[in-house]
Amino acid sequence: MRSLTEAEARVIRVLLADLPGPERHTVREAGVPRTTYQTIRHRAFANGWLKERYIPDPALFGARRIRFIVAQPYAERWNDSVRALRSLEGLVVLWASPETLFGVVLERSSSQGWDGLRSCESFRHSWTVAPSVPGEGLVAYFDYEGVWSRWTLESEPIAYPRQLPSAKPPAQTISREDWIALRGLLVRPFSADPSRSGFTIFSPARLSRHERRLLAEGRISHRVLPDLSEIPPVRGYRPERLAFVVGELRTGWNPRELFGNLIQHARIAPFLYAYDEERVLLSALSPAPARIVEGRASIIATLQEYLQKIEVVREPIDSLFPVIDHRYDKLTIPVR
Repeated sequence: MRSLTEAEARVIRVLLADLPGPERHTVREAGVPRTTYQTIRHRAFANGWLKERYIPDPALFGARRIRFIVAQPYAERWNDSVRALRSLEGLVVLWASPETLFGVVLERSSSQGWDGLRSCESFRHSWTVAPSVPGEGLVAYFDYEGVWSRWTLESEPIAYPRQLPSAKPPAQTISREDWIALRGLLVRPFSADPSRSGFTIFSPARLSRHERRLLAEGRISHRVLPDLSEIPPVRGYRPERLAFVVGELRTGWNPRELFGNLIQHARIAPFLYAYDEERVLLSALSPAPARIVEGRASIIATLQEYLQKIEVVREPIDSLFPVIDHRYDKLTIPVR
C-alpha cells in the first residue's frame, strides 16, 4: 500500500477538523491549491478513507446519559453478547472483535437495560463510564484531528477536541419541520447513490433552510471520521492498535486536568475522552511514531497520578468490526 502524500495528509487533516465557514477558508488552512484540495477530498471519500456522519444533540431524544461500554464476553457467549448489546435502546455505536465489544448508548433512564445485561454473567470483564447529558464529562467525542495533526504532520491540532453538540435554547422546542429536517440529515450519509462517489460530501449549498438552521443552532453537527483500516500510511507509518483505558479517579483529582497533561506532556490526543463521578475512559491509537516518542512524559505515569485500578484493553485495528457505525438515524424521532 502506498503512503499518503503530504498534500493528502494536510487535506485529510482539515476534513477531520471539519472547520466552519466557506470552503476557501478550509482550502487556505490546508495550504494546497483549490483544485488539489477538491481532488484529494473526492479521492478520500471515494476510496473509503473518510466517511461522513451527522451527530445530534442527545437531549433531542431525552437522553440523560451517554454510556460507553467496554466488555469482554466469554468465548461461548460472544454471539449472545453481541445480540444483547444490539438490543439496547439508544445504541448508536457497536464495535466488535473476537475479544472485545465496545458500545455507545444514549440512555433515557439511568441504566436502560445495561445493568440487567451485565448481571447475566456473559462477560468476564466489563467497564462503563456514563457522563450526564448535558454535562462536562465528555471532552472528546470521536475526534481524530488531534492525533492526525500530531502524528502525520507533527503540528498542533487546529480544532481538537470536539464534543457532542449541545443546543441552546433547549432542544425540545424545535418545530415539526425541524424534526423532519433532522431526520433527513441523520439518514443523509446512508442514502447516497452508490454509483456517484462522493455524492454525500458536505456542502451547505445542498442543505435546506431548516437543515442549515439546525447546524447553526448546534442541534446537530457534521463530522468526518476516518476508516482506520482503509486509510493509507503516512511516511510508511500507520497505527496498528486501538487502546481503551479505564481507571478510577483518585480522590480530589480533576479529570480535565488529566486530559490537559496527556495532551501537553504525554503528547497523546485521545479521540475519545469521557468521565463520570467514578471513572475515566479514554481511547487512543498506538503505537506512536518513533519520531515523536522521545522527550515526552510517560503515559502510564501520567495516568497513575490521577487514576487507580487502571485497565488497558488493546485491540488490533484490523480486528475491530463496526457492527453499528454511528447510526444516529436509528434513534426514535418524535415528529410532532
